[in-house]
Amino acid sequence: MQVELRSALEALGHYAVWGAIELESCAGCTLELDGRVLAGAEGPVRLSAIRGGLRKLRLLRSGNVVLTCTIGVRAGQVAKTTPGVCEAAPPPAPVVVPVLKWGGLGVAAIGVALIGWGAAVAASGPDQICLRREDDRNTACASLGLPTFGFDGDPGIAIDPDAVNPSGVPIAALGAGFLTTGVAIGAGAFAIDDDSSWWIPVGAGLLLGAVAGTVTAVAGAR
Repeated sequence: MQVELRSALEALGHYAVWGAIELESCAGCTLELDGRVLAGAEGPVRLSAIRGGLRKLRLLRSGNVVLTCTIGVRAGQVAKTTPGVCEAAPPPAPVVVPVLKWGGLGVAAIGVALIGWGAAVAASGPDQICLRREDDRNTACASLGLPTFGFDGDPGIAIDPDAVNPSGVPIAALGAGFLTTGVAIGAGAFAIDDDSSWWIPVGAGLLLGAVAGTVTAVAGAR
């Protein structure tokens, strides 16, 4: 039963995780793959069931190396080469770029949460303090600005804005900085193809985030 099932699966091509290498004729050459001597290369050679990845190929004639190269083998595909020309190896899969994409999304999510928190804190208390003396028709009001992390929504009797909203970094401004940074890094990561350019979206994100946070803080200052 196992033999019959295996034959049926092989006929369907279940071994597509493997690749193959085709090599044109090299008269009098010996083929060596990953340090193992496989066969002569008198005629066109096709090596099947080669695991995907980078494979080191050497052709030797009378002990002398005719060709040395690294061939990129892809699953389900055939890598073709000639004694004089090697097929370009596939570039390594990026590692940093996916981290920047998902990391940017996470940073942006933190920014959204901070902005929402800042809005909720602002809605929970006053946005200004007004003072009025007895028999005085003039009322002086002081804006509290955007809530900071020490905001007290129920200060009781307070005449000092700092007693309600202490000086510090506004919650919404920090959220705007995180949101802008995350979006810039994540979007920038989609525009690069390899890890060598990781600093471009990171640098742009940090710069734009700092500008967004500063502008928001200044606009919401009391």
